[in-house]
Amino acid sequence: MAVSMLISTNFYLIMSKVITDPALISQAIEIINDSIDTVLKDEADVEEQLASGYAWFPGPDLIWGSDGDMPQCGSPSDQGGSSTPLSRVPSSYKCDVDIIYDLFDSRHYTAKGEITLTLVMQRLSLIDLHYSTNLTRFKQFGIFELAYRICDLSKTNSGQFDHVLAEKARDFVSNPSTDHTIYKELFNREYGIPREMAVSIISKYLFFLLEVQGCPKGSNVHFGFPIYDSIVKDLLPKLGAKIGITIVKSEITNIVAYIKAIKAVAQKLGVMPHDGLSVFGVLDFFLWRIGKVGNLSFSLLLTRSELKNCLHILKQIKQKGAQPALLAALPPRFQRWWQIYQTL
Repeated sequence: MAVSMLISTNFYLIMSKVITDPALISQAIEIINDSIDTVLKDEADVEEQLASGYAWFPGPDLIWGSDGDMPQCGSPSDQGGSSTPLSRVPSSYKCDVDIIYDLFDSRHYTAKGEITLTLVMQRLSLIDLHYSTNLTRFKQFGIFELAYRICDLSKTNSGQFDHVLAEKARDFVSNPSTDHTIYKELFNREYGIPREMAVSIISKYLFFLLEVQGCPKGSNVHFGFPIYDSIVKDLLPKLGAKIGITIVKSEITNIVAYIKAIKAVAQKLGVMPHDGLSVFGVLDFFLWRIGKVGNLSFSLLLTRSELKNCLHILKQIKQKGAQPALLAALPPRFQRWWQIYQTL
């Protein structure tokens, strides 16, 4: 299906209402999958452009809005040329995520292939900082207690290993239940002082763990672990409605219900792993970016060069909202993503 369908009248007609007709659900599934492919391709294109040294710059026709009052956002000389390493830096989100992925790499294991309490604390600290889950900021000893619990659930008679916890997490995804060890011993506990549950940061830790551990032996599909995220939670009910699945936001506050809901959506859409991302990785990749754009929050999604040249545009968007002339001044992918968001 052509990307141009994203802005067709038919697309808005289909996607602007709750769908129950099987034929329309099938068409909606096709359109949503086309949207997912669009976002994946857009991000892949950004990486290719960065690798080639290309740096996006808003041209004169985009720097000024229809009112002629949009401030200029830098100049080509600001970018330092394609030979400047800083001109090839991706988004701050990707920079942080790449570092987190690195901490789950096996080269950080001990000589015996084990994880250590220090390593797990480093992983959690960076996840906490990047995702603003605030376990460190508001809870004393939260990171330490959670890391200790993770190590405990990773133990065998011969040591503590990532693959042990990964196997338990995969089983929890396959059989989400409040009786499961992962729920009872990890999610349904409180950490830090003052005491509080840490569902969000735990889900993110397990997400990275399973992404790096990869597809389990004997399985053809790598589902991974879904990130428990407020943006995704907001969009899941809307997305579910388009494909005939009823999801009530107030009922997916529990990690078990959340996994069941996002798993149902992924299976109904037929989402498959893509370029190293698991099924849940692909769905999170799509929904988080679309949600960020829908919230007019672009800074984490812009490359360093783009952000440097868009600061004034972002300020205008914050003040005036999603005006067409302002969105047109951003890199073209954001206009496509905004159109996708409007249909959900």
